[in-house]
Amino acid sequence: MYQKRKVFVLFFQFFTSDHLMFAVLTFLYAYYDVKNFFFLHTCGYVGPFFYSCRNLMEFLPCPAMAAIVCNTTLLILFAVVMLGSYLLSGNIFSTFTYTLAVWPWFVIL
Repeated sequence: MYQKRKVFVLFFQFFTSDHLMFAVLTFLYAYYDVKNFFFLHTCGYVGPFFYSCRNLMEFLPCPAMAAIVCNTTLLILFAVVMLGSYLLSGNIFSTFTYTLAVWPWFVIL
């Protein structure tokens, strides 16, 4: 019984690991011949990131005024990073990729 349970746990650890995610992503990259690999990878993280940010802001108790100041600052910072990356690159895909690669670190800090 222990061996079956251990195999079951290892099976789920493998199917939820980053290695399998990158293997599937590489397979889709080769199969559909997508040229912008990092953009495809970044698109996969948009939904879960915003979902976790919403949960974080919703379930952590914070005074109303502090939450307004913090969230407004984050939105202004998001706009500044987006505008700066667009002015530097001029490409919407590069802007999207750079913004979603840099901005989550500001939310964490």
